[in-house]
Amino acid sequence: MSLEALDGETFAAYAKRTLVNFHAEGEKVMAACRDAALSNGNAIYESGAPSGAKLWVGDANLASDRAQLAAIECQSIVFCQDDSEGTMYFADEPGFRYLAFPIGLWEPPSSWPAVKPGDASPTTPTPEALLAYFEPLFEFVSTELAEGRSVLIHCLAGAHRAGSAGIACLMRFEGLGLATATAKAQAARPLIDPIHYLEYLLTQFEEALNGERLKQRRKELNLALF
Repeated sequence: MSLEALDGETFAAYAKRTLVNFHAEGEKVMAACRDAALSNGNAIYESGAPSGAKLWVGDANLASDRAQLAAIECQSIVFCQDDSEGTMYFADEPGFRYLAFPIGLWEPPSSWPAVKPGDASPTTPTPEALLAYFEPLFEFVSTELAEGRSVLIHCLAGAHRAGSAGIACLMRFEGLGLATATAKAQAARPLIDPIHYLEYLLTQFEEALNGERLKQRRKELNLALF
């Protein structure tokens, strides 16, 4: 997408108009679950000893409720909404740490959903750029967990955007493939569902990760030969 295509509007507004409205999708999930006994958040990953800190995926209700956050001992939060439809509720308060990661604004190839081999996203046109796109997420989450601080990744419903970011974390931290990481995340929080081009984003991330791991194995093999 060229800058001219925005014609003065913000990218968030452009995305809502031309891409998928994940806020509306989240509202559908919350409406469907209103009468169900479902949690506002679920832990999908626990770091090893000694910290035992957990990675949670949840909704905006959890992210905006001090008592609920205190109950899961969490003040480190990944905000997967965008500023036009959500807020970092406690960003100005001591002790809280935030990362803005509006994954729903990732831009798929213009041919999506009929993507052809070789089609590249304007946001992340190469495997290296795709890995770099996710790196702030992994850096924030891994640092917080290593310091013994649990992390909440949230969007509106804790289903699509936050769920996709959580799956990506499992792929990176546990070396899992997309299918296995998705199954593990959904076993912990059944609402998780990487719909529309978020699923495509994760398939591209899996390919980029596999390529990175192959390069590392080759490097290790070459070092072992000398």
